[in-house]
Amino acid sequence: MDSLNAKQEQEIDNLKFSINGLIEDYKRAYTLLNEQMQAVINHDIESLNKLIEKQVSTYETLKESENEFKEDLQKYTFSSQKGQEQSLGLILNNLDRPSKQLNALRDQLRTQVEKTETMRSKLMNLLQFAQQQNAEMFKTLCTAGTEDAAAYNNEGKKQRQAHGITINQKA
Repeated sequence: MDSLNAKQEQEIDNLKFSINGLIEDYKRAYTLLNEQMQAVINHDIESLNKLIEKQVSTYETLKESENEFKEDLQKYTFSSQKGQEQSLGLILNNLDRPSKQLNALRDQLRTQVEKTETMRSKLMNLLQFAQQQNAEMFKTLCTAGTEDAAAYNNEGKKQRQAHGITINQKA
């Protein structure tokens, strides 16, 4: 029974290590999303492009960490339902003695994932807003030269004005 407990402790330590890695990866993703948001707000296209490149590698690392965590979950052998896909909650429920540290890490991971998803959502909303504003500005620029567009003189009266650039023309 002691060897099983030692094995269980080793598996729990592996899960803790995996969860800590995931937490750190999600923190990096959150920070990166926040930096992207600031780049969009500051109209810093060069920084945004660099951050997007970083995002690709960060999400690849995050995906690898998630896969490692899933593998660690599947390696956990002290489950009453062998062959069934493991979850951290199922493992925690099947422990003989509760692991406060594992519970705390699970809560920390859940919180960090939620924060990251919220930041991702905020960035997406900001990008959609920026796209909409750009589309409206482009539409305004394109319709400025139509017959429906009006020009006003310095007295505030509507006047007919030829659109485009006029050079050396008397008023």
